[in-house]
Amino acid sequence: MAPRRDPTEFLETFGALKRCLSAVATHAYATVEMGSTQGKFLRYVGRNSRISQAELAREYQACHVFCLPSVQEGFGIVFLEAMAAARPIVAARAAAVPEVATDGLLVEPESAEALADALARLHSDSELRRALGEQGSRAVEQYDARRVAAPFLEELAAFTAASG
Repeated sequence: MAPRRDPTEFLETFGALKRCLSAVATHAYATVEMGSTQGKFLRYVGRNSRISQAELAREYQACHVFCLPSVQEGFGIVFLEAMAAARPIVAARAAAVPEVATDGLLVEPESAEALADALARLHSDSELRRALGEQGSRAVEQYDARRVAAPFLEELAAFTAASG
């Protein structure tokens, strides 16, 4: 795992959440139970986890929220994956994250307390989770490969026609 994706801060968030939940950690996941949600609100796919695309899709469908507190995301394809699964996002307001995760709850970088507050807010507000997930699902469409490539291909065709 790249140092920028060190899970330390994410896992420290569990400590900040202790006032309203209990955490159970295993080698692949840290599963958090909050209130009546039994182990599906927050999951940590651990360091060195190697999972298939199908397993990854199941993980997105099994969770309620996607959280990545990275402070150095170049683009953040994982945010697009979460958005495509209609999952609300909690992330650090840093690097390219605000440009991609426009419909997420963005918090101050390197603040376990801010992450905990955002996660607790989403846990207690199912309507906000649903709304952010739906907004992200609509927003991710702008990154569709055909939609992104079409203007480039049109320009290339125009250039080729003009020079040929």
